[in-house]
Amino acid sequence: MLRKILVPLFVLGGILATVTPAHSATICGKRAHLVSALSRDYSEQPTFEALTADGRLMEVLTSEKGTWTVLLTSPTGRTCVVATGTSWETLRHAKLTPSA
Repeated sequence: MLRKILVPLFVLGGILATVTPAHSATICGKRAHLVSALSRDYSEQPTFEALTADGRLMEVLTSEKGTWTVLLTSPTGRTCVVATGTSWETLRHAKLTPSA
């Protein structure tokens, strides 16, 4: 169970460390407004979510066309776009079984 959580977080952390945001200015606003705009303009829907160590909600929204956006929402409710990109692929992982 822990691997199911940690592996995507490490992968996403690596992605965030190497991705340059699409905009030089940070885009922030109400979560509902940003999610609605991403759905309307790019057909992106929430695909992945996790809580960060400092209590923020991290979400990845993706589309069938391969576009993606990473949102971070603070405990105060402020949501910001932290990265965007193209060519999103969902990997299928082999089921992990405990070794004997």
